Amino acid sequence: MLPRHALVSAILMGLSLLCASPASAQTTLQQVPQTQGQGIIPPEWKPDLRITSMTITTSCVAQQTVTANIAVTIKNESQKATANLAAATWNIIAEANWWPQTSQTILENPQKKTVMPQVGGPKALKPGQTWSTTLTIVGIPKYKKLNNTAPLVYYFEVKVDPSNAVAEANEGNNKWMKTAPDACFKP
Repeated sequence: MLPRHALVSAILMGLSLLCASPASAQTTLQQVPQTQGQGIIPPEWKPDLRITSMTITTSCVAQQTVTANIAVTIKNESQKATANLAAATWNIIAEANWWPQTSQTILENPQKKTVMPQVGGPKALKPGQTWSTTLTIVGIPKYKKLNNTAPLVYYFEVKVDPSNAVAEANEGNNKWMKTAPDACFKP
């Protein structure tokens, strides 16, 4: 048991923190990162993975299917925390998916399924560090010949840390979506 004077000092110290201005109390909390079991870790002490660029190139293969090459750059936006990517299942750092502009029925071969590409990468991204990679989707069904004068597009989405293995400051910025045209289109 604490001596009476130590207990009184602890109580007074706690009260002084409660009475301190919110700005100084916030500064005090943010100066020391807390570990699991000790409370919430301030966002600036967590990594933040984000896709900073995404470029898609589509090509027509034998006038039958479309191949999409998706080049992405991933950055750890945190200025203090390293992203431990080794924690990701099978070291999967990013994955890509696609879907047609409208319904599946306007695809030449709608029942044909493609593999959703996934890519491994570095074991860690230090604060501010970037990493670039390319994901390739092959066998995308081309669109049926319609009365359109411009090619229909496909929607592509890339997600970084798809298994949510890395606890991040912002989990909501891990996806990027973009469109690319049907490379087999001929007016």
